[in-house]
Amino acid sequence: MNYFKLFNLPQKFELDVNNLTSQYYNLQKKFHPDSYQDKNIYTKKYLEKSMLLNQGYQTLKNMLTRAEHLLFLNNYKVDKKKKIVFNAKFLEMQIELFERLEIHKNKNNKHEINKILLEVSQIEKNYIKKLKNFCNLEKWKIAHSILYKLLFLTKFIKKTKKIQHEIIN
Repeated sequence: MNYFKLFNLPQKFELDVNNLTSQYYNLQKKFHPDSYQDKNIYTKKYLEKSMLLNQGYQTLKNMLTRAEHLLFLNNYKVDKKKKIVFNAKFLEMQIELFERLEIHKNKNNKHEINKILLEVSQIEKNYIKKLKNFCNLEKWKIAHSILYKLLFLTKFIKKTKKIQHEIIN
């Protein structure tokens, strides 16, 4: 299913989320079960359409799942459970980040953990720019590789924030 077509939106990475939301609500008015007083009129087909709209909306409103969907539409599957071996430089960065995080977690050093979080957030922003650029250029193989890196960074940021929260509390 092409969610861009479902919402009558251009098939591209950059998306007007307000327009998406507007399209979503307009379509849900037609297909949502609450729109039908007579439940006999409401069919399984409408329920499926409503569920599809929900799934499409959730996919397209998030930048990373939108990129994943674009990649899927261009024959690049993203397997989030698959262990990806990145180039040596990115792998070294991953190892260094985990080591630093573990050291400062054990020392309850919230200042250094904040520094790590800021550093990784900046790296994430740079990769988002790259992802946007390569999606716009339709360089799907490169975008695919960048998305995997972003998935790692997003997961690492989430883990770091959790540790940060544990130290503060």
